[in-house]
Amino acid sequence: MKKLVILFILLFSNISFAGYISLTTSMENIFIYNNSAEINISLLNSGDEPAFNTKLFLVLPDGFKVNELFVGTLKQNNTFVGQFNISVVKNIIPGKYTFAVLTEYSDANGYGFSSVSPSTIIYKKPTSTKISGFIKELKLGEKETKNLELKILNRDTEEHNIRAHLYLPNELVAKENDKTVLIKPNEEKEIDFSISNFGALLGSSYIVFASVEYEEDWLHYSTIVRGIVNIEKGDYSWIIICIVLILITIFVIINIRHKFKVRK
Repeated sequence: MKKLVILFILLFSNISFAGYISLTTSMENIFIYNNSAEINISLLNSGDEPAFNTKLFLVLPDGFKVNELFVGTLKQNNTFVGQFNISVVKNIIPGKYTFAVLTEYSDANGYGFSSVSPSTIIYKKPTSTKISGFIKELKLGEKETKNLELKILNRDTEEHNIRAHLYLPNELVAKENDKTVLIKPNEEKEIDFSISNFGALLGSSYIVFASVEYEEDWLHYSTIVRGIVNIEKGDYSWIIICIVLILITIFVIINIRHKFKVRK
């Protein structure tokens, strides 16, 4: 009987003392008036474990070039400060451009993680747009592929040929990252991106975003649409229930056999 009680305690105890890594990037607004700019960026680890092999990238649109930053080991409650040198390498038109800050790192076990956050570049002239969007929250399983829904609304009086680009962390993969659609005044349209889990952890949430862009009158327009992908935990409660039922059955059988032997 004592052994059975101990087994029940082991089955239902689920206490975890695991640490965590929490990285946050901070960067100045980027304005490029000539053909280059120097931008400072800081990376804070507010977790209680160090981040290893940490790197920072800027995922820029075509026409821009930038260096990468190797941070290395970023200890808990420490901040890294570095500088990006951005240059314009092609003839691009003035306006507002969206890009991603990609952070890559690993934990003490060598397991890799990544995150993306949006930012913008103002090249020579700022622009604003009446295009807005919404990404529906998505729940994705361990080995699952689903459509991520991006809804776009045009509140302008003109139609626009929209290009939507989806930015994802390394743990998520899209069949296509770029799609285009013609949207009329006061029209709403939906764009679906097929995405798959490529090593995302169960129970985790990942920030994703899309840039919604178009060009008009020799100016570039862009807006950011944010979303979240939740990686669902597997439901293993039925396994625990089955194990408990089997143990109870075994206990009852043993108890009956024991009583039967005593009566004999």
